[in-house]
Amino acid sequence: MSEGRYIQTPMSSRAKLVAVDVVVTAVAGLVANAASTHIPAPLDRPWVLWPFLIVLVPVLIATAVRIGRAADVQVRAAPERQRREFLAQVKYRLVQQDLAAIYATSPRITPAVSVHSSSSVHSGGSIDSRTITRVFAEARTVLILGPAGAGKTVALLELARDLIRDAERDREEPVPVLLSLSSWATKRPPFPEWLAGELARSYRMPTAMATAWIEEARVLPLLDGLDTVPDRHRGELVRAINEYLVSGFTRLAVTSRIEDYRRCREQLLVAEQLEIACPDEPQVRAYLRAAGMKRPEVNRFLPVWRDEPLLATPLMLQLSLRVGPGAVEQALGASGQEAQRRVLFDAYLAQALNRLGGRRDTLASLSTIARWMTDNTLTVFQADRLQPAILGAPALWTSLMAVTWFLIGFVPFIPVLALGVAVGGNWISTGLILAASAGIWTMLLGLLMRHDRVIRRSYHRILDSAPRRGLHWVILPVESWRWSWITARARAPLFGSLFALQVPLVLLADLPAGRQVAAMALPALTLINGVGRTPALLAHRPRFNEGIIRTARRIVPTSVLVAVLGGGSMGLLSGPASGLLFSITMVPLLAMFVGYPVVQHYLLRALLARRQALPFRLEAFLEACATANLLRFTGDGYTFVHPLLQDHLTPDSAPAAPGSPRTDFLRPSAPSSDPARR
Repeated sequence: MSEGRYIQTPMSSRAKLVAVDVVVTAVAGLVANAASTHIPAPLDRPWVLWPFLIVLVPVLIATAVRIGRAADVQVRAAPERQRREFLAQVKYRLVQQDLAAIYATSPRITPAVSVHSSSSVHSGGSIDSRTITRVFAEARTVLILGPAGAGKTVALLELARDLIRDAERDREEPVPVLLSLSSWATKRPPFPEWLAGELARSYRMPTAMATAWIEEARVLPLLDGLDTVPDRHRGELVRAINEYLVSGFTRLAVTSRIEDYRRCREQLLVAEQLEIACPDEPQVRAYLRAAGMKRPEVNRFLPVWRDEPLLATPLMLQLSLRVGPGAVEQALGASGQEAQRRVLFDAYLAQALNRLGGRRDTLASLSTIARWMTDNTLTVFQADRLQPAILGAPALWTSLMAVTWFLIGFVPFIPVLALGVAVGGNWISTGLILAASAGIWTMLLGLLMRHDRVIRRSYHRILDSAPRRGLHWVILPVESWRWSWITARARAPLFGSLFALQVPLVLLADLPAGRQVAAMALPALTLINGVGRTPALLAHRPRFNEGIIRTARRIVPTSVLVAVLGGGSMGLLSGPASGLLFSITMVPLLAMFVGYPVVQHYLLRALLARRQALPFRLEAFLEACATANLLRFTGDGYTFVHPLLQDHLTPDSAPAAPGSPRTDFLRPSAPSSDPARR
C-alpha cells in the first residue's frame, strides 16, 4: 500500500505565515510613514529605511506566496499515524458503540444465511451468519439480502468487526468503513466522488485525504441500504457501483432488502449473494427463553409466531416482547402488515414516552429530528450539522443574521464611542462613523458571501450543498484553519471591493494615522482572504456537537493572538495608546467573527426551542431518548435504533411546520403506499 498523499499544513508553516504577515504589516506601516515623512525611530534616516524596505518587502511577499502554495500541495504524510488514529475511531464507532449497543438491548439471534453463486464452495447451501467473514475473504465482493428487520446491518457490523481485527494485525489491510447509500440519490455523482464525500462527512475526514485513501484502496467500503435509494435511481446506482468494481476496486460489501433488489433491472457484479433467512422455531424458542420468558408463555407465543408473518423477523420479534401480548394482539387485529407494524411501533413509542415522563413535546421533537434526517438523507443526527432550513422561515432568519452581522462590526467600536464621550470633540462623530462603517461592512460581507467561490466549494465538500441565500443561511463550523494563496486570490474581488468602499470613509473622517490604518489593513485582508475551513481528522473520540466545540475553542486564542500582534504593530507605529485601543477593538471583533457559527448554532436552537420543535438542552434530551431505546449514540451523533422507527416518525405528507407531531400517533392507519425502507 502506498503512502498517503495528504497532510494538513504543519504548525511550523502556520507559525512562519503568521510571522511573515506580522512583519509585512509592520513594513507596510513603515512604507506609509515614509511616504508621509513620519518615520519612527530608529528608522528615521532614509539611507537606513529605503534599502531595508526595497530588499525586505519582495522577500517577505515571496515567502508568503511559497508558504501559501505549500498549504495546497498534497505532500507525503506519516501514513501509519493517520491510519492508526482513523482505525481507532472506526473501531470505537462501529464495534464499541454500534455493535455493543445492539448486543446490549436483547439476546442475539444468529440466523442462517443461504449462499447463491456459481463459484463458491458454499453455493446452494446454508451457512451460519458468523461465517460471512470467511465467505467475504474468499469472494471479496458480497451482497447481503434479507427482509426488513432481518439483521442485515448487524451482519455488516459483525463483518466490519472482523475486518477491523484483520486491519489491526496487518498494516497492509484496508480500514473498513460503514457508509449509508441513502445520500447518493441527492446528486447522483460519480461513485468514487460520492465515496470520498460520504467518507469525509460521516467520519470528519478532510476531503483531500478521503479522496486519496479511496484512490489508493486504503479503505474498504461496507455499503448499507441499497434499498434506501428510490426505485427510479437504484438501477443507475447499481451501474455506478459496477463501474467502480470493474475499474479495479475489488473489495466491497452491500446490503439491501431482498424485494427491493429483485425489482431492480440491473444486478450487482458481486461474487456472492448472501440471503439472511428468518429465524426458525428452535432459534425463536431459545431467544424467548434467553429474554426471560417462562416455558408456558413460550408455548403460548409460538403458535402465534407460526401463523403471523409480521413476527417473522428478529426486529418484530424483539418489538413484540417489549410491548407485551396486549399490544401484539391489538396489532394483529389490524388489516395488512403495514398497519400492524404501525400499531406495534405506536405501542412501543407509548411505552418509551411513559418512561420519559409522557410529555407530548418529546414526540414532536422526535418527529422534527426524523423529518430533518429524511429530508436530508441522513442516517445520523449531528447537532453541529443543524442548518437554518429546519426552521422553514427564511425571512426571519435572514433578518436576524443581518442584525447579527451589523453587531459584529458595530460592537467592537463601542470603546471608541466611550472614549469619544469622555474626551469630547470630534471623537464622538469619528467613533460613530467607524462603528457604523464597520457594521455596514460586516453586514454586506455576511449577506453577500454566497458569491464567494471558496466558501461555496467548502459547503459542497463539507455539507454536500452550496448556499443559496448567502453565508448566513448555512452554519459552517470552523473545524480547522488552512491558508492558501490560491484561496486568497479567488476571494480578492469580493473582499477587495468591500474594502475599497470603506477606505474613503476612513480618509474622509481624517483619522489619525489614516494611511497607516489602510496600509495595515491590506496585508491583514490578504491573510483573512487566504484562510479556508476544512474538516480535520480527529485524533480523539468524537464528542456530541464536535464541530461547535472545536469552533468555540478557537475563539479566544485566535482573537487574542491577532489582537496582541496587531496592537503591538500599531503601538510601534502610532504609540502605546493607539496600540491599546486597537487591541481592545480587535478582541471582540475577532471573537464575534470567529465565533459566528457558534452564535448561529445557539440562536437556531433557541428559535427551535421557542417553536417547541426541539428542546434547547438537546444533548440531555437525546441521551434520555437513547436510555429509552429510541435512539443510539454513534460517532458524534445519534441515530434511530432502526430505520423503520425513523420512517414511522416521519410524516408521509409534505413537510410540516417544526414541532408538528404525527397526527396518527396511537391510532391504526391505512397501509402506506411506500414500503418501509428496511
